[in-house]
Amino acid sequence: MDLKQYLDADSHPAPRAAVTSTGASEQKKRMLESVFDLKRTMEPVRTGLRNIMADLLRSRPPEEAVVLAWPIVCGREVAERTRAASFSEGVLTVEVSDAAWREQLGSFAPRYVSGFNDLLGPVVTSIQFKVPRTDKY
Repeated sequence: MDLKQYLDADSHPAPRAAVTSTGASEQKKRMLESVFDLKRTMEPVRTGLRNIMADLLRSRPPEEAVVLAWPIVCGREVAERTRAASFSEGVLTVEVSDAAWREQLGSFAPRYVSGFNDLLGPVVTSIQFKVPRTDKY
């Protein structure tokens, strides 16, 4: 007897009776409601943490705050492949591994500047992506 035949057989009503179609529907509804409740709870927590982080960063000198905020603004994946090298006169310089990354991230620069503005205020005016020289003299 295969699984389908077993489940369809009248001699095994207990597993089928445990979840009726109405019961399954109610169970799914309760699960969805709990997921939405969790999401509603997590949004204020996430916002609160971001506000705390912004307050901490704003208490630092801008040159330090901008460099520290880079992973928050760009996200973990980009931060793992880049390095915020310096910040001066509104320009953040970020080192990238190659020209392809430089071009790709350059297209996101306005979004990153906006992210800095949201987090720190109007401190960063532009972002320069550069490939560091690897020449050894």
